[in-house]
Amino acid sequence: MIGCILNFDWMQVMVLARLVHAQGTTQFIQSMAHLRVQGRSALNIAMKAWTKNFRAFYSSFQKKVAAIALANLLKTGDRRLYGMTVQVERIQQVEGKRATRSNSGKQSVEVSLATCICEILAGEYHEEMVQAVMKENIGDDEEEDSYVDLSDLLHMNALGIEAECEEDPEIKNDPLYEVDLLEFIPETFRHIQRNRSSDLKKIAQQMTPEGRDKLEAAMTKRAVS
Repeated sequence: MIGCILNFDWMQVMVLARLVHAQGTTQFIQSMAHLRVQGRSALNIAMKAWTKNFRAFYSSFQKKVAAIALANLLKTGDRRLYGMTVQVERIQQVEGKRATRSNSGKQSVEVSLATCICEILAGEYHEEMVQAVMKENIGDDEEEDSYVDLSDLLHMNALGIEAECEEDPEIKNDPLYEVDLLEFIPETFRHIQRNRSSDLKKIAQQMTPEGRDKLEAAMTKRAVS
């Protein structure tokens, strides 16, 4: 693990997520914070790689495992995590036009690690909500009630967790399988709001308008309007 820590991909990120679940958040943070790799904090390297590679997961269940671990780390309130910054891509709107992929460019900006994690979790909540709505509308004869935006489908994994369980029944034996992200993610945000409301305000300020909408939707347990 130490030898490849500067060359992360989604497989190493999955190892990190499992370490969080196995060791607990406090021990994970302590051990990674004290490890130095080429003069740099392994915790800093790992968290930047984790958030950068999060969307690379092909497995819905592996992504769920990684998301739960990120949420648990965020809930610690550890200042070593909240003090980190990461680079993220933002879509830049052309003046006078609504931002779309066709009329906008991307720019790398620096935000807090906590902001990045919240954006990931809010996005995961949105995808889970879309999937839940789709399941409810299966067999519905009214097309307008079963409509889902194509962009939502493109950002979702091709295989859902239920389909993965057919290929690998052992997934259901993992305790994390039972975690409902539609309950877990909102509770994570409410935990931060109760214990570190000023941090949550700073996080929201660094988010995009779309990110803030998803955050608010998750906190109030509703779909994004």
